[in-house]
Amino acid sequence: MFIAATATNAATSLTSAKYILQMFGYDCHYYAKALVAVGIIIIFTILNCVSTKVSGWVAKLFSVCKITAVSILIVSGIVYMARGHTENYEDAFKGTTHDVGQWALATVNAYFAYTGWECINTMPEEMKNPQRDLLPAAATGLLIISTVYTLTNMAYFSVMTPSEIVNTPAVALDFMREAVGSPTGIITSIFVALACMGTVNACLFSETRYLFAAGRNGQMPAVTSTIHKKFKTPMVAIIVTGLISICFCFVPRISTLTVYSSLAIQVKILLAMTAFFVLRYKEPNLHRPVKIPIFFVIIIYVVMLALAVASFYQDPFNWMIFLIILFSGFLLLFTSDFLGASAVFQSCMDGLTSCIQRTLNVVPETEEEVRRDLGKLTFDGDTDSSGFESINGEGPIIR
Repeated sequence: MFIAATATNAATSLTSAKYILQMFGYDCHYYAKALVAVGIIIIFTILNCVSTKVSGWVAKLFSVCKITAVSILIVSGIVYMARGHTENYEDAFKGTTHDVGQWALATVNAYFAYTGWECINTMPEEMKNPQRDLLPAAATGLLIISTVYTLTNMAYFSVMTPSEIVNTPAVALDFMREAVGSPTGIITSIFVALACMGTVNACLFSETRYLFAAGRNGQMPAVTSTIHKKFKTPMVAIIVTGLISICFCFVPRISTLTVYSSLAIQVKILLAMTAFFVLRYKEPNLHRPVKIPIFFVIIIYVVMLALAVASFYQDPFNWMIFLIILFSGFLLLFTSDFLGASAVFQSCMDGLTSCIQRTLNVVPETEEEVRRDLGKLTFDGDTDSSGFESINGEGPIIR
């Protein structure tokens, strides 16, 4: 989760920074772009900490910017081809490889552009009727985005060759300059930069719910499941995600971030599907609000597993780096569980938790939900009648 969400945040904020700087004619060093990207992440981290409602309105605004940007690109491509510029499609598949490994690697890399559908899986608690709306929303959104992205790529290839697309630092900007003219390119760059910012905002809004839920269920430090007393936002989870995203901004290449993000999401989905099969076998009568025919799950599982194996064969270096990061996370988790039995370690964690709560003014959602979701945790100290230690008499401290 940390790799998928934070690498996505870093990659999209770096892309936004690149378009902002190139829009003003600056071709800066990578780390100058990284500093601009850090600023973008900080802004949206603060926004999501302060107000979920405002963040939602901002997400809607940036969604409009994204649709506007791709609409301009698609229409410009159609107009360009209508003028008779179809030479790039005369031998469109020249140089196409038949290497299965290359196809798998390209699919994994392209998957990064379509991972937005995953955000909806993190938001059932925010939906009025997720049992009714979850599947149609995911299917409809993915269909629309697939259609829009296909048309956008067709527009790109009508103006630019594959080698130009690979080598240009800002595809949309160069496309508009060649297809229409420089002024339109600047306008498009503004919309693309805003659209990328919208992705950062959406990830901070949705992906932090994984960390929040893990804290509630005792799989991460319980302090990550706290909310701000005034703003009612999962502030700790948002700040942790923002800080890790900032660290990823200094990875030397954006393409590396997109690869890591795609691999992380692929592994996460494979593990989730594996858990799906295990639960279907061990808990056949378990209540399932949303049901999927197992036939489709098997097909997707086999395809994704084949893609993972083929892409590993084609690009073992990035896979090995990713697996090292992944297993270091497992090692950290098991180490924390082992040390959790130590009174000294528990005392240090209690002190850190108390410090974070007092500094950020965060508390568990409600006493009832803490007792239900964090039942393994204990509450003591100077307590009120409900058994929760209070912060200046205003809220509970969790352990």
